Amino acid sequence: SEVCFEARLSPFAPVSSIDLPTLRAVLEIARRQMRLNAPAAGNGAFPQPPGRRTTGRMNPAEGLWVYGRAGEPCRRCGTAIKLRKTGVDARVTYYCPRCQRDTAVPTP
Repeated sequence: SEVCFEARLSPFAPVSSIDLPTLRAVLEIARRQMRLNAPAAGNGAFPQPPGRRTTGRMNPAEGLWVYGRAGEPCRRCGTAIKLRKTGVDARVTYYCPRCQRDTAVPTP
């Protein structure tokens, strides 16, 4: 959810519909987010305060763009964050319908 939001990509877009430069950008965002949120090598300490952070904000209440924030305003545009369950396991995906527009996202 966080990687797609940062890339302004619909999390429901088929991978086959995404061009190679966008895929590379998504992978780079994922790499950066994972590095920022992984314990430092060797001592198990976090390079920043514990907790997941994708926004770059130090306030723990503002650490994530969309994940777990259904119904709350988007930190970019103010539109309510939505959630959608997909697949046989009903996995939850969070997204901003305005920042991550895509024809693959059905209008509820």
